[in-house]
Amino acid sequence: AVINIVNVALLYIQNRGITFSDEERELYETLFRNFSPVEFMKLMNLGRWDKSMEGEILATENQPLQDVKLIYNGEVAVERQRREIASLRDGTFIGEMSYLQNSNATATVRTKRPTRYVTWPRDDLRRLLKRNPTMDIAMSTLFQLDLTRKLAAPLGGKS
Repeated sequence: AVINIVNVALLYIQNRGITFSDEERELYETLFRNFSPVEFMKLMNLGRWDKSMEGEILATENQPLQDVKLIYNGEVAVERQRREIASLRDGTFIGEMSYLQNSNATATVRTKRPTRYVTWPRDDLRRLLKRNPTMDIAMSTLFQLDLTRKLAAPLGGKS
């Protein structure tokens, strides 16, 4: 019982000074529930918010990809060999397959409308997750869920 009380007290102390912006709170409550608030803020402090206008390219097929992105609000087209194969929206990762395989982008990703997203430098993300095993497991789970949703999308793939 004493160990549990100490653990609860430590969690309370760690989490009491954390405040989320509205966007961060929405991401935490919808996608990042497997992270502690402290872990989530470590992740958010590593990333940066960005936005793209319609028609901007966020990834190019067979080219190196230096970051992992998460669409917060917007829509992108996923293209292979210049043919749209899927449309992705809020809460979807871009570059997770390249990250997991440590390879080039598997598709071109182009914004279909103005899109707001979070981007994490791939190498910095890898170092952060390596230092934090529970975060690494939680992020791997997120990537797996994201890939599963993409694979389960109807052929021709609007998700």
